[in-house]
Amino acid sequence: MRIFTRERLIALGLFFVFLFGMTQFSRKMHYAVGMGTCIWSDGIGYYEYLPALFIRHDVNHIGWGMPLPNGNRFDKYATGVAILETPFFLAADAATVLNHRERTGFSSYYGYGVLFADLFYTFAGFIFLFYTLRKWFSLRTVFFSIILIALGTNLFYYGFAEPSMSHAYSFFAFAGFLFYCRKFHEEGRRSRHLHAVGFFLGLATAIRPTSIVIGIFFLLYGVYSGKDFRERLKTFFSDRRIIPALLFWGVLLFLPQMLYWHSTTGKWFTYSYGYYDEGFTYWKSPHFFDVLFGPWCSWIPYTPVMIFFF
Repeated sequence: MRIFTRERLIALGLFFVFLFGMTQFSRKMHYAVGMGTCIWSDGIGYYEYLPALFIRHDVNHIGWGMPLPNGNRFDKYATGVAILETPFFLAADAATVLNHRERTGFSSYYGYGVLFADLFYTFAGFIFLFYTLRKWFSLRTVFFSIILIALGTNLFYYGFAEPSMSHAYSFFAFAGFLFYCRKFHEEGRRSRHLHAVGFFLGLATAIRPTSIVIGIFFLLYGVYSGKDFRERLKTFFSDRRIIPALLFWGVLLFLPQMLYWHSTTGKWFTYSYGYYDEGFTYWKSPHFFDVLFGPWCSWIPYTPVMIFFF
C-alpha cells in the first residue's frame, strides 16, 4: 500500500496551508487586542472547567456560574469542549510553570493553548471532510467545497476569531462522525469503524447535548425506501455490537458531565439552562422565517452559500 498517494498529499497540503495561514491570521488578530480575548463570553463557560479542576481543584465554585441554594456555582455549559481542550491546556499550564508565571488559567499561554486547540480541531475536521467527500466527488469539487465551507460559512469566524466557542469542536466531531459512518456502512461493517462512530457521536453530544440528533444519520445512511429502512432496523437489532458500542462511548464521554452535575447539584441528570431560567420559549410557535431570512442574525442572508444545501 502506497503511503504518499496523490490524494493524501493534497489533503496534507490543504491542512498545512490552511493551518499556517489561519494560525498567522489568528495570532495577529488576537495579539493586536491581547491574548485574553481568546477566552471570553460563552467561551469562558466552556473553558473554565479546566482551571477549576487542574489549578483551583474546585469545580463546585466556578466563577462563571449561577449561584445555587446549596452554596455552589453552576456552569450551564457542557464539558465536551473542555475535554478536547485538555491536552492544550496542560501544555499551556506546563509552559506557565516552566516560565515562572502565575497559574491563573487566563494568561497569554492559556490563550495560545485555546487558540491552537481550536485550529487543530478545525483542520482535523477538514481532513475528515476531505476524505468523506472524495469518495463521491472529484478532487476539484472537493477542493472548492472545502474552500467554500472554510471561508464562506460562520465556521471561519468561530474557527479563527472566537476559538473558545464550541462551533469548531462540533465541526470536528460531526466530520469524524460522517467519515466513520460511511466507512462502517460501506467497508464491511468493521468493529473499529463502529467504535469510531460511537466515539464521535458521544463526543458531539458531550459538546452540545442536542447534537445527539445526528445519530439519525447513522441509522438512515444509505436508506432510500421503506424496504431499506426495514432492513436497516433488522440489521441494527440483529447485530449485537451496535447498540452496546454506541451506549459505551455515549456513557463514557458524557460521564464527566454527569459527575459535574452530581458534584454541584446532587443530581446525575439535570437541565442545565433551567438554572438560568432559559429554555425553548418558542417551541409551540417556531420562528422559521426569522431564523432563516430575518434581518437580525439570520442564517441565509449572512451565510448565503448555505442556500445550496437546501
